[in-house]
Order: sequence, then C-alpha cells, then structure tokens
Amino acid sequence: MTDRVRRNGLPSSCEPCRRSKVRCDHARPHCNRCVRRKFSRNCYYQPSPMTRGANHYTEPLLTPQSIDTATMSPVCALAPLAENTPADEYDRGTGLVTMHNSLMPFADSDDKQPHRKFSYLTRSGLFIPKRVYPMTPAAIAEGVEILRSLIEFNADLPEFVRDRFEDDADELCGSPLFKAAWRATQTTLRQLGTRPPLDQLTSTALAIFEQTSCPLELPLSAENDALEFALSGDRLRWEAIGMCFIRIGLLSATLGTNGQVFHGRGQLLLDRQKTMLMAFDACMQTRAFCNQAEQTNDLTLWLLTSVYTLATWCFGDDSSRVWYLMGDLSSAIVALGFHKGFKYGESGPPYLVELRKRVIALAHERDKELATFVGRPPHLSRRYCTVDLPLDVPDSAIIGPVEHFEAARARLDENGWSGDVMVHPAARLRAILLLSIIREEVLELSLGPPIPNIAQQARQILSNLTSTWESIPHKQYEQSMGDTMLPGSIWVVLSPQLECLYSEFLLHKLLISQNEGSRDAMIRTSHEMLQLTLSLLKKTDVIATPNLEAMMAFYTMPCASVLILELFRQNRQPHQSAALNRSTLVQDISVLISCCESLAVAGQSNYQICKQAQTVFSRCLDQILNQTVFPSPGLMSTPGGLEVQEPFSLGLTDFGLTELYPQDPEWSTWLESFDLYGT
Repeated sequence: MTDRVRRNGLPSSCEPCRRSKVRCDHARPHCNRCVRRKFSRNCYYQPSPMTRGANHYTEPLLTPQSIDTATMSPVCALAPLAENTPADEYDRGTGLVTMHNSLMPFADSDDKQPHRKFSYLTRSGLFIPKRVYPMTPAAIAEGVEILRSLIEFNADLPEFVRDRFEDDADELCGSPLFKAAWRATQTTLRQLGTRPPLDQLTSTALAIFEQTSCPLELPLSAENDALEFALSGDRLRWEAIGMCFIRIGLLSATLGTNGQVFHGRGQLLLDRQKTMLMAFDACMQTRAFCNQAEQTNDLTLWLLTSVYTLATWCFGDDSSRVWYLMGDLSSAIVALGFHKGFKYGESGPPYLVELRKRVIALAHERDKELATFVGRPPHLSRRYCTVDLPLDVPDSAIIGPVEHFEAARARLDENGWSGDVMVHPAARLRAILLLSIIREEVLELSLGPPIPNIAQQARQILSNLTSTWESIPHKQYEQSMGDTMLPGSIWVVLSPQLECLYSEFLLHKLLISQNEGSRDAMIRTSHEMLQLTLSLLKKTDVIATPNLEAMMAFYTMPCASVLILELFRQNRQPHQSAALNRSTLVQDISVLISCCESLAVAGQSNYQICKQAQTVFSRCLDQILNQTVFPSPGLMSTPGGLEVQEPFSLGLTDFGLTELYPQDPEWSTWLESFDLYGT
C-alpha cells in the first residue's frame, strides 16, 4: 500500500496515533508505537482519514451522541474496540470507565499477558479479550447432547423444509446473517454424518467451545458466501447453533395445527408444541454457553431477537420470561454501544452496519409492542438511544459487491425510500421504526406520571403521527391485494398501517379519559383496525400460527371492546346518531369470535387470552342482540322539562362481566376504562 501524503507533505498516520494526536513513525504494517503499546490489532492506515462518506439516507432519528466503534482490518472484530475518545469530540460521559484505557498496558509493561482477562465495558462498547473457555466435564457433556439433538433433528427435516428456509423472506429468519449461520451449521454437521461416534462429537464440541470464547470476526465483504465461510468448519460457534434451533422451533409453529412434525430420536412422534419447547430449551442452553464465555456480539443480537420471538409463540406475549428476554436484548444493544448509532465508514463494513441497523430496528419494534401489550415502560428509551433508519434496499444488494450496494443506495429518493412497487421487509422496518418512536411518546403519556397538559400533548403527538404516516410512501394494503398475495407478504404491507392506527387508537382513548376526546373518532379508528386484521384472518389459506394469535390479542381485542361498547350505547341511546352501521359492527365482531375459536391453538402462545375474549365477546353479543331497545337511563329532566344527556359509562355489573371471570377481572377492567360520552 502506498503512503498517502497529507497537505503538509508528511505521510498519513495510523488511526490510533491520529485519533490520540501523537506522533506516528509510519512503519508498515504496524507502527512501532502501536506495537510497543500492544495496539497492533487496532493499527491500520485509513486511505482517506479525513473524508466522510455521504450518508444522507441514514440520518439518525434521535442523536444524543454518535459512536466511534470497530476499526477496519482484514477481518472485522465485532466487539467494539477500546480506544480513546477522539480529541475533537467532547466526552459527555460520566465516571472513569476506560477514560485512560490506552495507558493500561503501561501499568505493567513486563507482563506478557493481557492486562484484562475478562470482558469489560468501555466508553465505546464492550471489550472482549481472547481467553480460554473453562470447559468443565459437565459443560462438555451438555454440548455433546446439544449437537446430537441437532443432528437428529436435521435427519428428520424434510427436503421442502430446507427449501423453505432458503426462500424465507421474513426480516428475522430471512436475514443474511441468519441464513449464513444456518448453512454454516448444516455444512459443518453434515461432515460428521448421521450417527457420529462419541469421541468425534466430543472433539467437535470442544472446538466450538474454544471458538466461542474468541471474539467474533467477520469478513469486510459478504459476497461469494463469505459470511457462511466465516461461521463454518472450525469457526462454528454456539450462537450459530442456537439460531438453527430457533429456525426449527419457528418452523414447527407454522406447520399444520394437528400435524406431527419431527421424529425425535427416531422413535416418538412429537407434536409442534413439544418441538417448539425443545428447540427453545436447546437455544437457551447455547445462550448459557455464550454467557459463560462472556461473549456478546452481532450474532448475540440476532439470537436474542429470535429467541424472544420463539418465546412469545411458546408462552404468550404476556409471559414474564418474554419480558426478561427483552431485557437481555436491550442490555446487549447498550453493552455493545449500538444505542449511540453508527457513523458511516467508521462503524464497520457497509453490509454489517446495515444488518446492525435492521436488528436494532427489530428490537425497537418488539420493545414498543411488548411495553404496550403488558403496560410496562419500554426497555430502550428514545432519550438515550440514537436510532438509525435501515436502507430500503433488498438483501441481495447488501451482501453483494460494494459497487452494487452503492448503486442501490444511489437509486433511493432523498428520504431513503426506494421506488419499487414491491415492498421489501426493510421498508416495513423503516416505517415501523418511525412509528415506534411516536409510540414511545404515547407510552410516556399513558404510563408515565400525570402531567397538567396531557391533552395538549396528546393532540400534538396525534398531529405528529399523521404527518409521519403521510411522509411514508403509501405502499399500503388494499383489499384487492388479498387475493394475489401470500399471508406473509400481506403482513409486510399491513403491519405499518396497523401500528399507525393503534397509536391513534391509544391517543383517542387518552383524550377521552381527559374529557376532551371524540367518541366517533375512536369508533372509526377501531373499526378500521378490526377490518384490516379480519381481511388477513379470513383468508382461507392462512395457517393457524401463534403470530396470528398475537395479532388478534394485540390489535383486535382492544378495538373490538370499544365496538361492543358502541353497540351497547346504541341499545341504550337509540335516539343518538350512530357512528357506524349497527349491522356491520355485529357481523365483524361475529367473524372475530369465529377466528378466536378456529385459529387459537390450545396450550400455546396467547390461547388463553383469545379464548377468554371469545367467551366475553360472545356473551356481550348475545345480550346486545337479545336485549330490547329501551330509552337511555342517562336522560334526565330538568325542572324546565328539558332533557339533558349524562356522560355514558359502562359499569362492571351492566352485563355480568364480574361473574364471568371473577378470578381474572382484566377484561371487565379493560371495558370499564372506556368512558364513551354520548355527545
């Protein structure tokens, strides 16, 4: 490599010396100063050290502070390296954590071993030195058992399953990193055969333990299956094996409801529920191996995101286990320093930066959904996170040659959106991320301490929500698309609209609680949201999956509750104008009750919530249809003979919800929270 001469006539300095603003002797491949300081691994010469790449498509949504992370080298070390804070940036951090990290090697210059033998936090992220894994006999035996279980699962996987994995377009399991981990693990285990001897399994497990204890390294380019090569053979890690179990668990959840899935150990036929639980337990075991090795890297984020999804399908979205897994995911993001965002050209290879943006966008989506569903504060706060929008480009452009990636970037519009008619999963992530930021503002009003001007702020957020939605290209779902698109593809274009409507629904509910909302606006939003979900649930080719149960529990139950209250209001106040047609409401709620009965699978996911909703809604609908219309008890006569309207409120005893579920009054409390006024 030829030295680049600076404007003062001197050759360029290496990056550690340049950032520390010390004299560099310009030696190649590593300067002598970095060698003496034991910074050889970090020492490299940037071709254009003062040049910033144009990146007007990835402006952060929130920018408390940017991050300066991993350097570029022949391989990319995915744990951000401990370096000095650049002198031209003001360090606003608190405490003394690694403030003088560059001076640590001089504390004991005669010690040939690393100063730290365990992982520790730095200002820029997490430093993970290479260390020897404490391989106990018990850990080795557990590792051998994990490998044997995966080999037996693979032997029973039908051929169409492998094809389905390769064609998966979902933004989680369809991620290039996820696919590379799957292919690398399958290639490596295929070399062991279908019945490997114990000594071969033991040696393989030892090699995986040893590799897992080392920092993860990926190539600078993902083209020509470089990702798969970096994770296969003697580079196989427990994170990749855990991701394979996740794929098996998610696959078993999407197969037929009563179908038998795999031949576990070649003897017993296991149903999909047991297969999901076995896959979850195996994945958590591989996660425990990584924790013991103190490894946190990019694979960790994809593993935690996927195991979180599988946990919601196994135990339901309201499970405390799901809540703890979300905490682990957010902790890993913050520990790596990814909550500070990414600087183009300084945070790693372009494909890796883009994959990091996508997994963090997924984490934000899961975080806000879970916080909304269980009524708890979110883990990832917008006040401390810089969130970068992923690019609206397909995976093929990301993992292809760099010039193809740059060409795809150049075709984006000024806001970073592509003009393609087809909606890529990345476009869905962009839209959801924009809406998640607004959802967090809604949660602050709903879950935070009371404030005096809450109604005014709710209106301002509602206005921001409208403008944000209008700024997103309207590749929206239309009813006519349902006949030609697969359910998974429909969900890609349907979910952003549902997210927008649900935030609008929560804001209307908040305004009504402050006596400043409009009942008609909430009714219209609720009905539109119900019809959107039913358009997917009514498709005859939809396979019952826990994902549909979650959609019913998250979106349709709250809006159906409001619509049921509207039907009761129409019964009690027939003289008042109806916000929606009564017959249409009854038909849609009847369809929802039918979906709860047919799509909810006993014993998994949100089954209990769906069955409870089915019982409550059925009983309410029976009373609504069988009830004789009578004048509203809310009408009172004034001394002058004029009738005035009292606010309409539905109590717990109006139609016997307290007796319906005396041990679990959540539904009756939810319904009572809507004080819909008749004016």
